[in-house]
Amino acid sequence: MKKVLIFIALLCITGCDIKYDLSFKNEKIEEKIEVILPKKEKEKYDDLTKANPYAILDGLDQIEYNHKYKKLLTKNVGYYNYTYDFSDFGRAYYVRSCFDAVSFSKNDELGTYTLSTSNGFHCMFLNYEQVDNVLITITTDRYVLDNNADIVKGKKYIWRINNDNASNKSIKITFGDVRKRTIIDFIEENLPLVILISVLVVSLGGGFIILKSLSKKNNEL
Repeated sequence: MKKVLIFIALLCITGCDIKYDLSFKNEKIEEKIEVILPKKEKEKYDDLTKANPYAILDGLDQIEYNHKYKKLLTKNVGYYNYTYDFSDFGRAYYVRSCFDAVSFSKNDELGTYTLSTSNGFHCMFLNYEQVDNVLITITTDRYVLDNNADIVKGKKYIWRINNDNASNKSIKITFGDVRKRTIIDFIEENLPLVILISVLVVSLGGGFIILKSLSKKNNEL
């Protein structure tokens, strides 16, 4: 816990930006955190490199992020990432901290996932006005059923959060494994219409045959 608290404390720097990425692909979940500090914050950057936070914080099973750091011309950047199995996702520290609703439901062998916040985004100390911006990106190769993203770029769903909107900003995305629709699905979903069309086709076909038969008899007379 101490390492996590140190890491969060180090995020509380005026001028700090954070990029938080979650990628759901190929039965794996990859979590990435990018902490961007102004170049002038050399001392804080040096401290940051000494603090390796936990990706999973769950009793005795505490696992650290993979991490690396870069000193660039105008900024210093810390990168943290970890790849989870789906079964471990609910144990992820920042997932549990940032989203107050994380759910997985299974219906007819199809999995549906929901991530959401209901009362603002109070993660990574944004609500204390010590981080300027947090950019949330969720990427999935699954079918997205519902979302309230600020920007959608292909399979990427993006939310921009800052000190002005953090207190009332909500995040919601629901996605799942959706099987291909078949003609049976269409018939089951539109049964009254299918029956009506079938009756009309049979009636018109029968009427055509009767008229043709009567016409043939008249010609023979």
